[in-house]
Amino acid sequence: MLGENQGVTEWSRKYWNEHIDLMRLEIMTRLQGEAQAETFVQGRLEHTGFRERAIQQAMGRGDYEEAIRLALDGEQLDTERSRPGIVTHWKKLRHEAYHAAGQLEEQRKLAEELLLDGDYDYYLELKSAYTPEEWKRVYPELLPRLAHSGRFAYYDPYPRILIEEQETARLLDYVSRKPALIEQYYPQLVSEYPEEVYKLFTGNIMKTAETASNRSNYRNVCRMISMLAKAGGVEAARHCVGTLKALYPRRSAMQDELSSVKVELR
Repeated sequence: MLGENQGVTEWSRKYWNEHIDLMRLEIMTRLQGEAQAETFVQGRLEHTGFRERAIQQAMGRGDYEEAIRLALDGEQLDTERSRPGIVTHWKKLRHEAYHAAGQLEEQRKLAEELLLDGDYDYYLELKSAYTPEEWKRVYPELLPRLAHSGRFAYYDPYPRILIEEQETARLLDYVSRKPALIEQYYPQLVSEYPEEVYKLFTGNIMKTAETASNRSNYRNVCRMISMLAKAGGVEAARHCVGTLKALYPRRSAMQDELSSVKVELR
């Protein structure tokens, strides 16, 4: 507990030091001018806000190498501080500097790194850094690396890329390995693969119903059945209702909820 309190105190101290220095910077800029203020900023680069300001100032005067150096130093410092979110922030600013400086290869490498770290926006950045002919070579090499990233679905840029590129067969394969995602991605799949979509829905419904144990769970099962019907699988939805009623006759709350789905299936 003491260690936790010490950590909070240290964080508070750094926060207030930066806050006070930002107020001093504002006063100094107003009273002594930009040149003096910039000197003040350079002496306090351990503060995130100050380093960001220094990078933006370097970018503004076209000193991209300085901006890149400041970003790299920030990445190293905040890696040591175990602040991965801030490290990513410096990488994004470094990417901007590479882009502005016309350092195409470095821009491409960093965009790919940020994409593989889970930021979908850098897919479009990366793609735009190649000509259409070059992209035909790069894309097939990139896709398997994204497919096997091991990321949680919520943070995974891979399915969004498949939708962007209209890779419905690959998207179906992805969802087939993570069936709960059918609710999210069925709109992109159902027109081309209706039977596969209905099968995935049905499997997910039956699996969810198997472990359902209260009325809230049962309502969720019925919500999924309604979604299946909305996707066009009315017959599959009817089959789910009939099968679940037959399988679980003693779950009265489930029976009640399943009966309420009838209206939606007519």
